[in-house]
Amino acid sequence: MKHISVYLQRLKVPQGLLETPIAKYFSNLRLVFLIVLGITIFGSVSFLGLPRNLFPDVTIPQIIVTTVLPGANPSDIESLVTIPVEDSVAGVSGVKTVVSSSSESVSNVSIEFNTGIDIDKAKTDVQSAVDSISSLPASSLKPNVMKIDIQKTPIWTFTIRGKEDNASLYRFAKSLKQKLIDLPTIDSVSVSGAPEQEIQIVIRPEAISTFSVNPQQLIGAVKSALNSYPSGNVSTDQSTFALTIDPVISEIDDIRLLKINLGGQIVNLSDIADVVEIAKPGQFPVFTGERGGKISQAVTFDVFRITTVNIEKAQKDAEKLIEQELKTQNGNFKLLDVTNYAKLITDQFDELQKDLIETIILVAIVLFLFLGARQSAVALLATPLTFLISFIVMGLTGITLNFLSVFALLLSLGLLVDDTIVIVSAISAYHRSGKFTARQSGALVFRDFITAITTTTATTIWAFLPILIAGGLVGLFIKPIPIVVSTTLAASFFVAIFITLPFMIFLLKPNFPRRVIIFAKIITAVVLIFLLFAIFPKNSLLPVQIGSFILFLIVVFLIRKTLFPLIDSKIKFKLIRQRVARITQALGNGVLSFQRVENTYSNFIYKILASQKARRQLIIIVVIFSIFSYLLVPFGFVKNEFFPKSNGDTLSVSVELPSGTNLKTSTQESLKILKTLVKTPETDHVVLNIGAGYNPFGGGVSTENIFNYTLIFDENKKLTSGEIADYLRAEFKNYNKGKLSVNEETGGPPAGSDIQIKIFGPDLSTLDAYANKAISFLNKEPSATNVSKSIKAGTSKIVFEPDEQRLASYSLTPDAAGFWLRLFATGVKIDSIKLDKDTNTSEDITLRMGRKIPTADEISGISIPTQTGVVPITSLGFLRLEPNPTLITREDGKRTISVTAGVKSGYTIPQVNSKLEAYANDELDLPLGYSWKTGGVNEQNQESVGDIYKAMIISILLIVITMVLQFSSFRRAIIVILVIPLAVSGVFVIFALTQTALTFPALVGVLALFGIVVKNSILIMDRIVANIKTGMEFRRSIADAASSRLEPIALTSICAIVGLIPITISDPLWRGLGGAIIAGLTFSGTIMLFFIPVVYYIVFNPKKSKK
Repeated sequence: MKHISVYLQRLKVPQGLLETPIAKYFSNLRLVFLIVLGITIFGSVSFLGLPRNLFPDVTIPQIIVTTVLPGANPSDIESLVTIPVEDSVAGVSGVKTVVSSSSESVSNVSIEFNTGIDIDKAKTDVQSAVDSISSLPASSLKPNVMKIDIQKTPIWTFTIRGKEDNASLYRFAKSLKQKLIDLPTIDSVSVSGAPEQEIQIVIRPEAISTFSVNPQQLIGAVKSALNSYPSGNVSTDQSTFALTIDPVISEIDDIRLLKINLGGQIVNLSDIADVVEIAKPGQFPVFTGERGGKISQAVTFDVFRITTVNIEKAQKDAEKLIEQELKTQNGNFKLLDVTNYAKLITDQFDELQKDLIETIILVAIVLFLFLGARQSAVALLATPLTFLISFIVMGLTGITLNFLSVFALLLSLGLLVDDTIVIVSAISAYHRSGKFTARQSGALVFRDFITAITTTTATTIWAFLPILIAGGLVGLFIKPIPIVVSTTLAASFFVAIFITLPFMIFLLKPNFPRRVIIFAKIITAVVLIFLLFAIFPKNSLLPVQIGSFILFLIVVFLIRKTLFPLIDSKIKFKLIRQRVARITQALGNGVLSFQRVENTYSNFIYKILASQKARRQLIIIVVIFSIFSYLLVPFGFVKNEFFPKSNGDTLSVSVELPSGTNLKTSTQESLKILKTLVKTPETDHVVLNIGAGYNPFGGGVSTENIFNYTLIFDENKKLTSGEIADYLRAEFKNYNKGKLSVNEETGGPPAGSDIQIKIFGPDLSTLDAYANKAISFLNKEPSATNVSKSIKAGTSKIVFEPDEQRLASYSLTPDAAGFWLRLFATGVKIDSIKLDKDTNTSEDITLRMGRKIPTADEISGISIPTQTGVVPITSLGFLRLEPNPTLITREDGKRTISVTAGVKSGYTIPQVNSKLEAYANDELDLPLGYSWKTGGVNEQNQESVGDIYKAMIISILLIVITMVLQFSSFRRAIIVILVIPLAVSGVFVIFALTQTALTFPALVGVLALFGIVVKNSILIMDRIVANIKTGMEFRRSIADAASSRLEPIALTSICAIVGLIPITISDPLWRGLGGAIIAGLTFSGTIMLFFIPVVYYIVFNPKKSKK
């Protein structure tokens, strides 16, 4: 027996309903088909034109100014370069924070601007401010001003190792680099491990004493010979000629033969100096080690694409070229992957596409089981059409296909069928009642549901759209999620009303024109004849056989009215017909039906509403459950984390030896560790970079006492990267020759170290003392790892203190002494020259006093020519030792030391950070003029979580306003909003049981829940109001509304849950987001079906009002 709701029993078709414009549109299937065709064409073109990137196209509001002052120590860099640059940029409009670091020879000033600023204009303003500085030392290089481009990352990092000598490897690397740069899709290539060549002019010691050589004279002569001197034009009677002096130097021999006037004597430069092309001293090598293979020197390539070029195309072009080049080398060189972003993108898109297919299949199964084949087919048609509309909008707004936008589409998949399910379920119920035709059912559904669906779509959009207010890098990073989801939801509303509804009207009662039927029969006959040709054996009787078969079919068709009843009387087809009828009914209306459940649920709700005791018990149970779930957070049962650790394909191990360790010692020690690391489980190969520490955000200082290993895992590794990291920590727990750190990748955007505390103050030694206290505290914490500080004591610096009287007696100045010291220690770059015209590479011309790296003992051997002869530098002053930090950092004009640490697996960042903050407040006890604050992930976490809370408030306000406008009642709006805390309580319970951390993506999922659960409440509330308007008895109107909305609410919730299961299971980064929505829908979807009717009854009980 069919269960028909009381509302449908009372419902009548208003006069003129089918004459409305919208009803006429529903009947015009041709127009609907043209709209579908237009969406398909424009959506497909937009999809094919969308660029693919790994990350969203984020504009980071940050400008970096890098200035090099060769030979300067960190203290001098701070005073001579960093502070002037800081002062110059401080007045630029929109500056938020200025952070700087001063290291050996290099100053880095990072200017962070307010979000939303025009970064190109900001770069121009910073460049103008830096160019106006007049106090920079004359020997400093021109400051380099650049903006951070997240797309300007290497698309492919790999190493090349050779089987023969290193010289062959370096030649091949140089050639390969140039050929890669020549590719039209490649912008630049950075190479490390291949020694950079320079032209050295090494002054012979005897020439200084014999000729009293003045290096400044040599520098001037070489520079002059490198220049050309255009002098204008001269004319004859018939022609005009350019007059110029070409450069004297075009090759290395020209430098050797350069004429120098020394006290009236003309000599070649090669007479007083050795001119050679040789590798620059002090460069850092790269090594690779393979499991079961030997350790060998290698060259690392970072390949950068042109930003407008598809990343996969650029990588394929580079890969094809390298394969061709390697083939010509007869196996002498081997390529080892380090990071292949193009492959990562492809793998990620393949994984997301797999999740998308799985989601579509799961949703299709659910719809088929409950609605039937026709309804599920129409509902699934909404998915590609909605996505195609989204692709059109993405193309117009400049959003790329990256892992966040694709994830947003996947997240939308569980939600976009909601409107379609409501429409399909409603029109099926209306038509199933037997009271209305297909056209009448469609028009009535539009009239009854348009307001509810518009409102529910708006409230769901209100849940996502406020995420746009999230600031900082995280806000920019997740920006595609609210835009794509909101667009997809709006598109799903359009598809549900204007495409799904007309199609359902047609499918409920198909009415094909006669010409269409004839055309279909002709096509069927042609296909049948084609099949006969394929089936029958090929011989001369084939035409006769096919003709006989067709004649047989014609005869059967002509006598069908007599033949079929005769066959039916002889053979019992009753059982077969019954089974066919059941299958047909299942295909038409679904295998499972909600009708019995709806009837039971309606009676159950009616009984609860009739019993005051039952109502009170329900409210008490819900309140107690909510309070219990919310207490799980402060009691620590629900863990907090910014972004979860990712199970990456690589792992980093960094080592810092004591300050002052030279390159030779570092190389020996690093190779010993490399032999151990290549034996790490699941590891394919390891790349060693000497002179570079671990910095996942780029940059850093290159020094001889640090080195970093990148472990590249097997493709089919069974252990997680976290488990391998724990293994390595245990393996090296007793390492005592330096500081060894194992660094894991973190999901989400770069946000700094897991734990960071910054201490501000004027004196470095005082800052260092308090930083050591913080380090001591963190070292005692079992949850902290890789504890370090930003400023480290270096080897003592040697300071030359000139004797001014002695200098004056030789007519010398401190500048002259400083120049000779620089010439001795690092050499002086004169200029650069392109020796190979076929390549775009230049070599420096450097003036030096020796080919080897000088030692401290050789300083006393420096002799300076004067007017009275050559004097040793030690006679012009004296040398002393002073402490020398390796790095000085500043923030907003104040010196600062940062203490950083990682967090081990099993612990969360907020847990460790709260302990550190408590320690800083209670025990650090900073003196006057000093302060501290936390940074890194915690700083980003606080800012981002605060923005999400603001978004939640805005979302609730928008939803309340929408509810008040729809229902013209604050009480009804508040009842609808009550499901939000119920949904959140379900999240806390599930997260506590499964030990899932409440990450930033999980908070986004909680925010998304607001709109999703309110959507279901609106459907019930809307029907209650409609029932009451028909004059239905108050209690019955509530029970009937709840039961009649049970099917669409249950189906939309089930589809959303199963739609999110694949991505929730497959990707740890988004497990919190998907888990939050699944948990909230599971609990709120169940509790709401009882809670909303009871609360509505209590608030609006007419008997209570009369009393």
